[in-house]
Amino acid sequence: MPHVLIAFSSGDSLLLAGLLAAGLILLSISQLVRIPYPILLVLGGLALSFVPGVPHIELRPDVVLVAVLPPLLYGTAFFTSLR
Repeated sequence: MPHVLIAFSSGDSLLLAGLLAAGLILLSISQLVRIPYPILLVLGGLALSFVPGVPHIELRPDVVLVAVLPPLLYGTAFFTSLR
């Protein structure tokens, strides 16, 4: 089975770092105001979509598959009861 390496460009790395930083900031705010973090992340993304002058960002599917989906699935699997 051949190994597939996913190469990120510098723009992808910068975008990923920005998204992770924004997520961490929203996560810390959600703990301060005691709002579930998924709600605050959705509201943050919604607010960002209405800011004028923000460039249209389109994530490639491999970035989502490698960088976004695994932490979400791990968090959900870790805190789900065995029942």
